[in-house]
Amino acid sequence: METGVFITYDETSQKITGVINGPIDTDLFGTPFYTDARMSVPKDAIIQVGDKLSFYMDWKRKSDKQLVDENLIQHPSGYVFEGEVLRKMNPQERKIAGIDPLEPGTKIVDGEIVEMTTDERHAAGLVTDEEYNEHKKAASEVELNNRLA
Repeated sequence: METGVFITYDETSQKITGVINGPIDTDLFGTPFYTDARMSVPKDAIIQVGDKLSFYMDWKRKSDKQLVDENLIQHPSGYVFEGEVLRKMNPQERKIAGIDPLEPGTKIVDGEIVEMTTDERHAAGLVTDEEYNEHKKAASEVELNNRLA
């Protein structure tokens, strides 16, 4: 009999449990795959144990985007699409998405992290009344000097 490649899978969950090089009628008694269903696959197929059969089309794995679009997997928190592939968010993206906290004294405006104004920092309790009043006094003096110049 010709040697090929076959997979074993759980018929209920449709999850692939093994990828085996050999004839499909190989005796698997005493292995975890003994009771699993079997299916021949192309020798060059790249298959991941644990995937569902529906993750593949013509034994090529669907893109991450297609798997999410078809509700075969959930879009994991902390990941974004880069083309068809999911990638981990960088620290700034995580903050903008609200996954990680912003640095004190910063806020998000139009999808960018920016510094809060002195008024906002004061309202958030990040600036004492004394510091706030000193800043306002200095700003008033600068404005007055600009008007007199």
